Amino acid sequence: MGKLIIAAAPLDYSGTKGSGPVLPEGKQIVHVAEVRLTDDSVSNPFSDGANAVEKVRGYDDCREVIAVRVSNKLGGLTERFHFDGFVKYAELSEAQKAEKNSTGKDLRYSEDMESGYAIEDYLENGKRVPTETGELKDGKPVMRALKTRVVDEAKSAVAKRILSDFMVACRIAKTDGMTTQQIADAIGTCTQSIGITVVTETYLDKTRSKMTSPTIVTTSVATGAAAVVEAVEEADEF
Repeated sequence: MGKLIIAAAPLDYSGTKGSGPVLPEGKQIVHVAEVRLTDDSVSNPFSDGANAVEKVRGYDDCREVIAVRVSNKLGGLTERFHFDGFVKYAELSEAQKAEKNSTGKDLRYSEDMESGYAIEDYLENGKRVPTETGELKDGKPVMRALKTRVVDEAKSAVAKRILSDFMVACRIAKTDGMTTQQIADAIGTCTQSIGITVVTETYLDKTRSKMTSPTIVTTSVATGAAAVVEAVEEADEF
C-alpha cells in the first residue's frame, strides 16, 4: 500500500524507546537529544535505510508528526507530537454513517479494526472514487481509490495544545504560523533542561511510556524523587 502524506497546517503557537534504557516512571529532568519531522506511518523515526519500518495500516493517509527523543543519565524516551486527532468508528452517529456528500456521491464509513478509527470512502455507482495520491508515474499523477481517516477538530486542538506545552517548556518564543519544519528546527535547538513526568499506558494492547506535564526547569525546581535529583545533578553533562 502506498502512502498519502498530508502536511499539517501552520501552527499559531501561543506561548517508544530510544537508543538506551527507557526512562523510569515519575518526574524527570531531561534534555532534547534528537528531533525529526516524520509521519505517523513510521514506527521507529530515528532509524534510517534498511532499519526504517512502517506500520501495517488499514488506511492510506499519513499525517505529519514531530518525533522528539529526550534523555538523561537514566535513559531515554521518544515522544511523537501530532497535529491531528481522529474520529473513532464507535463515535459516529447513525446519521453520519448514512451521510451523502455535496457532490451526490455516497460517503461510506468503515472501521479500521486495529485502531478503531473511522475510515471513509467515496463511492460512485457503488465503486470507490480514485483520488490523486501525490505520486507521479511517467510524469502523470497517480490515481487510486484511497482509504482515509476522519479528522476530529476537538482532538486536533488537544494535540496542538500538547505540542504547545512542550514548546513552552523548551522556552521557544511565541511565533504565529510556524510550519512543521520550523517547529522541529526550533525544538532541535533547545539546550534547556525540561521537566517531565513519565507515565506508562496501554495502546493497541501494547504497553508504552510517554511524557506528560512538560515544565520549564529553574534552579528552584523541587522534587521528591531520588532519580530526579540524580538527573538534575548530571543534567549539565548533556
